[in-house]
Amino acid sequence: MKNGINQENIQKINRILVLRLLRATGTCSRADLARMSNLRPATITNIVNELKDMHLIKEEGIINVERGRNGIAVSLDKSYYRVIGIRISRKYFHIGIFDIEGNELESSTHRFYADEEAETAFLRVQEQIEILIKKASQEKVVAIGCAIPGPFFRNLEGSESEYPDWPDINIKKVLSERFNVYVFLEHDANAGALAYNWQMRVPSGKMLVYFSAAQGIGAGIVNNGKLILGGLGTAGEIGHMSIETDGLLCKCGNRGCLELYCSSHVLINNINKRIGMGDYSVLKPGFHLDDVKEAVSKGDRLAVSEYEKVCDYLGIGIANIINILNPDIVVIGDELARISSDIMRERIEKVCSRRLYELVWQHTNVCVVDKQIDISLQGAAIVAIEELFKEQIFFNWVDY
Repeated sequence: MKNGINQENIQKINRILVLRLLRATGTCSRADLARMSNLRPATITNIVNELKDMHLIKEEGIINVERGRNGIAVSLDKSYYRVIGIRISRKYFHIGIFDIEGNELESSTHRFYADEEAETAFLRVQEQIEILIKKASQEKVVAIGCAIPGPFFRNLEGSESEYPDWPDINIKKVLSERFNVYVFLEHDANAGALAYNWQMRVPSGKMLVYFSAAQGIGAGIVNNGKLILGGLGTAGEIGHMSIETDGLLCKCGNRGCLELYCSSHVLINNINKRIGMGDYSVLKPGFHLDDVKEAVSKGDRLAVSEYEKVCDYLGIGIANIINILNPDIVVIGDELARISSDIMRERIEKVCSRRLYELVWQHTNVCVVDKQIDISLQGAAIVAIEELFKEQIFFNWVDY
């Protein structure tokens, strides 16, 4: 019996290994899979047939393997299983449906109302999940990944809520019970870091740090393909790094926290204050962040000046993290980066080059990404996909 159990476990591990190789390479031959996995060709053939029956991989046709020999190409089957991704912020939520390779198929954005109760807001999230599941009636939705703002404490005894702004709601429990699928939660910056690590195909042994510069400031740290989480899961809460020892008092209890000086919320407040003091701007009271982007693009002096200030402060936080972690890749994205990636890159480079050893700065690849897509939304789906492909639960959701 023991040998039988061991053999069954080995078969499961081998199947997952083949799937991970296909996720990493895209399309390859059975011969390539045998070479990369160190499994026998006959074993690969059996695994491929089993995974085809599970709707997980498909054959793509004939490809040239080597020395003029042809082979059958195989790849992940993206047509059947689906994952829902959700990114919850304090002002809105994004929701989308993804295939098991992390490709977005459809998404939408919904704003929270200022006077809306948490329970009402969460019901609207559930309604949108229901809509997506109904649309995917010909496929199988197997999981929901949800990216939420920090601080996100993991497995903290006595805490039912995962999201501080919704203190009486257990997101994971409610969604898993209502929709009968796996539900996975992650800090939004961590989700974004996983998504960029996935997209950029960061080699093993490298470290990527993603800075989410939006209504708050957070960082996700991926080292050798794995998130660095910390004891309670709050690693990367750089928004609460003190950059002014006698600075503004933060709700966390600290003074001079980074996000009190550089966030989209701070940027809007600072512009409003200067307009209120009589400084000229094309912006008028009641403006939104998109209006700031347009004003900066037109060269509005007030908007550009305040945007440069928040970028400078952000540069200080980035320099501190580079000094502490010495990452290979730094990616800055989200709301602030979308205003002007050129200005942000220039200001951050100026600040960091003055605050870092020259050799460290030269060997740090810094990217400012102004994509309009919400990377943390895709990251939420990728969090779910990564968890689904773990051995502990993999065979609980696939169809045999």
